[in-house]
Amino acid sequence: MKAFIATTALVLASLIPQLASASFILKNIPLNHPANGDVERFDQFLAVSGHATNERWLSLIDLHDFSSNAITLPDNAQFFSRLVTSEGDALVILTDKDIRRYDRANNRFVSLLETPSLYTLTDQTRIRQLNFVVNLNEQQSVFVVPDFHHVHVYAPAAEGFKHSKLKLPVQVQTFEETPRFHPRRVWPVDFNQDGKTDLVFLRDGRLQVFLQQAEGAFATTPENIKPAMHLSLDQESRIRGGEGRNFAGLEINHLHDIMDLDGDGIPDIVIRREEFHDAIEVNTSYRIHYGKKGESTLQYNADADAVISTKGMQFEPVFADINGDGRKDFYTPGAQFGVGSVIRALLSGNATIEMQFYLMDENRNFNSKPDHTHKATAQVSISRASLDMPLFGAGSLDGDPHKNLIIGEGKDRLHVIPSGKRRLFETQGTRYATALPNDGSRVKIMDINGDGLDDIILPFDNHDSEETRNRVHLLIMQPR
Repeated sequence: MKAFIATTALVLASLIPQLASASFILKNIPLNHPANGDVERFDQFLAVSGHATNERWLSLIDLHDFSSNAITLPDNAQFFSRLVTSEGDALVILTDKDIRRYDRANNRFVSLLETPSLYTLTDQTRIRQLNFVVNLNEQQSVFVVPDFHHVHVYAPAAEGFKHSKLKLPVQVQTFEETPRFHPRRVWPVDFNQDGKTDLVFLRDGRLQVFLQQAEGAFATTPENIKPAMHLSLDQESRIRGGEGRNFAGLEINHLHDIMDLDGDGIPDIVIRREEFHDAIEVNTSYRIHYGKKGESTLQYNADADAVISTKGMQFEPVFADINGDGRKDFYTPGAQFGVGSVIRALLSGNATIEMQFYLMDENRNFNSKPDHTHKATAQVSISRASLDMPLFGAGSLDGDPHKNLIIGEGKDRLHVIPSGKRRLFETQGTRYATALPNDGSRVKIMDINGDGLDDIILPFDNHDSEETRNRVHLLIMQPR
């Protein structure tokens, strides 16, 4: 009987695709705080932030010996980010009055420059990551800091920084009693094709293009460009209930991103269109306008060149090359949240999430239906008023450009599904027993040691099990 069981186990094991790449070393790193903030890598370190009701922390994890040390933050520290320099990466923070660089040898922050900003008061309960560093190219980075009426750009110069004061106000929302001010997103794009990277913002459906001048400075007034495609105005794009708006038939076009999708080196424009049936039911599509070079500027067609039509409410959509063909594909978790499904989720404590993958073909088109779907479960907590997303992502765990599908199942099992020969992913994969955080959305998949293999960063907070609470687990993939 034992021989029969052993033989059966061997046969079953042979039917499951095995990943030599998915062998990993677990590094268990304790912190003196919950890892419920953000994670940023610079050089051979991970910066991990956390917060509680009345405290905040920022720790460094050394990726050589996997030790952790808490950083003493200035009282007026607001945000942290990664600065890319010719001498390597550096940890920088934005305070209420200046930008400082972390001097690890002396465990202190050194001021680089003073700047006005939108963030004039400090949140003493948070230290979060913010992209106030914009990489124009592999050699050139600038600081981009908004205030209420301008955007301040600081470009490194021979001595200090060259300051450009761009005329561009932030967005304001006074629908509630407390006004809200929203900075505008910036895209680095060589819009006029002169070999220098410009800064592009969106304001009231128009592109505000600040051209880069000589020696790294930027024009202080923008080229006000109305794109060929329709983009919603600022006030139209912010969805707010209770103001008498009729959602039936409402259509909103957001500028989702400007990035090179087809690998030709020219930035493309992605529009996220939301079409409402009512205040709850909405269909989302991503409409892609491929860029082409004109005589003096980039050009885009009025009609979308490709469309991705997704199902359900979207969570953190991603454009990335999944199958290694040099073109960016698309994937997103989606959920159907009608009234009935919301009630069922509250009663059962979980909700079904469908992972949807769409591949760009050689003609730069996408199928009308997903090329691959995978269902997972999100945990709904009434007591914590939270929706904990499952761990879900794609990464190159074996160095193959065709990525693996990585799924968290419950709190103690990792499911790695290899790439398929006849389909995007195989139907089955390999499961590993390892602790997982409640909130899988904070998990990072990235190459942290530069060996060409993606690793998995698992941050645990004070709501996780006692064995893993306030720790970071690193699953470091091992080469074949």
